Amino acid sequence: MVLRRFIFTTLAVLSTALSLARFQGSDRCLDVVNKYLDKAQAYAAEGQWDLSGAYTATILMERTYRVYAEGLEGDQSRLIASRGVGVWNEALPGAINIEFVDKPELADIVIKYQPKVLVEGEDVYGYIDWTRTIGVRDGRLDGWAQATISVSTMETSRRKATMDRLTHVTAHELGHFLGLGDCDRKGSLMGPALARPVLKPSFEEVETLQNMREEARRIRWQAVFAQISRNRRKV
Repeated sequence: MVLRRFIFTTLAVLSTALSLARFQGSDRCLDVVNKYLDKAQAYAAEGQWDLSGAYTATILMERTYRVYAEGLEGDQSRLIASRGVGVWNEALPGAINIEFVDKPELADIVIKYQPKVLVEGEDVYGYIDWTRTIGVRDGRLDGWAQATISVSTMETSRRKATMDRLTHVTAHELGHFLGLGDCDRKGSLMGPALARPVLKPSFEEVETLQNMREEARRIRWQAVFAQISRNRRKV
């Protein structure tokens, strides 16, 4: 009994110490990701396990996301969307679990391939409008993300975009969905667009997502250990 209590206490202390350290690469993440991790940590410290878990869920993205893709001929929209997801899943297995649906209203992620994408009047390769939500879903408090992604089917030179270009842009926007911000490093998937498409995230980009998710898992396990410890004290 004493040994078991010691193990639970030690694990809880170690988990707390690890989760309080800001993970490497956090400067590459979107501000909302760092804020959500901070909120998850704060709620865990307050004993609000459900809220803490909901915030970590928006970071870990372990559920299956429903995707609707449109705009290209035949099955090309789904093919390119699958390739974009595959860029991340090859580098970080399970980064995005997806299933395609036949109606946009059923989707968590809608990907639109269209001749022109404008942002503040300027032609761009792609754009994402995403949200992370905390609320009640399926009868319990949960966290999830949704997005609409627009991808230009034309190069800025007004030539038709290649399959690799479309894959690059799709993967880039999905990188934002996962929590990464833009960077200035040329040759990076999240960097500026180059003449040659990038079809693989850099080591630093993958490491950032790994560390971000590990931080979320530490916070979640910290809450679990604290809850177990609290329940044992009540007994």
